Amino acid sequence: MALEKSNNIYSIKEQREKLLMLNYDLLYWVYSLDSENEKEIRLGYLEDVLTCYPNQLENLKWLKDNSDITVVNLWALRKWTIDVLKWKEKVVNNPVLLSNWVIEFVEAKNTRWNVKKHLISTLRDGWAWDKMQRTTTAGRNSWNDLSEDLEREHIEESPFLWYDKEWKLALATIDNSIEAKKILKESMNYFLKNKYLKKWDENYDFVKKNFERNFQGIQYDKLGEILKEIICNDRITTYSSQIVNTLEWIEKDMKKISLWQSAWEYFVYFDKENNTIEYRLLRTITGFNNWFKPLSKRPSRLFLESENQYPRIPRIENASDWYVPAVKKFSEKVKSVIKN
Repeated sequence: MALEKSNNIYSIKEQREKLLMLNYDLLYWVYSLDSENEKEIRLGYLEDVLTCYPNQLENLKWLKDNSDITVVNLWALRKWTIDVLKWKEKVVNNPVLLSNWVIEFVEAKNTRWNVKKHLISTLRDGWAWDKMQRTTTAGRNSWNDLSEDLEREHIEESPFLWYDKEWKLALATIDNSIEAKKILKESMNYFLKNKYLKKWDENYDFVKKNFERNFQGIQYDKLGEILKEIICNDRITTYSSQIVNTLEWIEKDMKKISLWQSAWEYFVYFDKENNTIEYRLLRTITGFNNWFKPLSKRPSRLFLESENQYPRIPRIENASDWYVPAVKKFSEKVKSVIKN
């Protein structure tokens, strides 16, 4: 896309990257759908266009100095329409949103030979697009590395909370490198500031009841103190998880996604009703440290982007009622081919 000359002291790249850094999880990239067939989706990205929900426009930082970046309405973009919220009018061809997902299985043996796959779902809150529906880890993309976006979202959203070998509460995440811990701690601080309810909040009773039902022995009113102590004492460990890409019932839906000079292969679903290409990494949880036992009929997985801490672990082919469209479609796909 040709760019107009500008008197702005910052380059297009500098404006875009600083806007994204200062408005994390409020602004997202807009991609262009260059081509699509049964085996591959080829994408480009619009280097001077970002998108946000219109009700977040007044919360964006550093808008006045980014006049070379067009900010468009995410609601409209979901319906294939360009509605400029800030700065320059644009002609945009084939704009599309990109959303990443991690669907993590837990395997349970019904018999010696029969292994059933379950997924851990969480409950969105009333602020989300799919209000009060069940989901897995998911997020909109705002970077050129599809794998990095997906892994970061998974680290941010869904650590397990349980006791360590000294019977102190700790978290288990997919990665406990220095950078991953920093990401998780920032996410916990966001939860404590924006999603952790107090007694006077409207949904407090509902949230408290469901948390204490699922995180047995832990009081909701102590959760804030618990998370702050975990952050302070760095009590973060890892669990083991294997990537799954050989299941016979997903082979036809595996696609290569190409962006610039890079390409990845994922389970892909193009939600054309909402103009969003959703790509999914499938994993199977293979183990925790011996002293860390968070899995049961009520797995103790937090969901740090929601007020609701309400995990469930249905068989994957049964995850349809009250689930977000992407998970429901995946579940229906499994149900149509899986052997009972």
